Amino acid sequence: MDANFNFPNLSYIRHEDLSEIPDLFRATMGQKQRFFMHVDYVVAKRDLDNDWPYRFQQLWQENEFPILRLEYDSVSLHRLVKRITYPVCIYYYQRALYLCAYGQDPKDRNKLDWYNYRLDRIKAMANLDWSDPEIPLPLQEQYQQQNLFTADYIDTQLSRGFGFDFYKPLKTMVLRFNQDFSERYIDESFRHETFKKFDTVQQLSTWLGQQQLQPTEKEQLQRAIKQWQAQGKQEPTHSYFRMDYRDQDNNVIMRLRAWGPNVEVLFPLDLRQRMASDVQAMAALYSH
Repeated sequence: MDANFNFPNLSYIRHEDLSEIPDLFRATMGQKQRFFMHVDYVVAKRDLDNDWPYRFQQLWQENEFPILRLEYDSVSLHRLVKRITYPVCIYYYQRALYLCAYGQDPKDRNKLDWYNYRLDRIKAMANLDWSDPEIPLPLQEQYQQQNLFTADYIDTQLSRGFGFDFYKPLKTMVLRFNQDFSERYIDESFRHETFKKFDTVQQLSTWLGQQQLQPTEKEQLQRAIKQWQAQGKQEPTHSYFRMDYRDQDNNVIMRLRAWGPNVEVLFPLDLRQRMASDVQAMAALYSH
């Protein structure tokens, strides 16, 4: 990193432990560089020079509440789609830049919803006037009533559950970590605002009593409680945590995969079954 690089105000970093890091870089300006930052970025090098971030910066400077028609190369739909949407902010999340926008759903133009557009997959953008008859009426009404979403809304939703698809339903997971792994990498780390440890078996039992669960899910957690109780005063073999997350968010699955055999999903059962299926599929690759 160039020692003469002029750092902008980075107070927008959404991590309580990382927000002070830029000050370390500033402290070495004009001296021998000692602090370096490596950031993974999955976008192909040929796309790194696109000017979308600067175009959106200019757009927001000219109009705080723009309305756009985007042409987007959707990987999930395997085709280009054109959608009218209201761009709220740009987020760097898990190795890529995304435009968080509210408008016509890429999968259904008749539905209004949030969507995170990968910036490098936006192929074209046209700035519209809010009086344009193509703009969905509910979206026009939000604009007229000065009731459009802001970046603060997204921040609030992200803090409510782990995952980047902040518009998806919230669920709670219960995890059981290998004790040694937990002590080394989990206990003193920040994972999410809702990531909480059950310090005692009674805390887990009390939490379970407050939930309305399916019988099979309740039985699964009751078995875990009995296993914990059976340890008695022996050295613990596992640590138990809970965390709120966004259902069907691929970032959640990728995080659980990264923890590998050091963590077990106890609840909910659909997430547990998903992880079990992934493990079986991976094992099959190495069985020959």
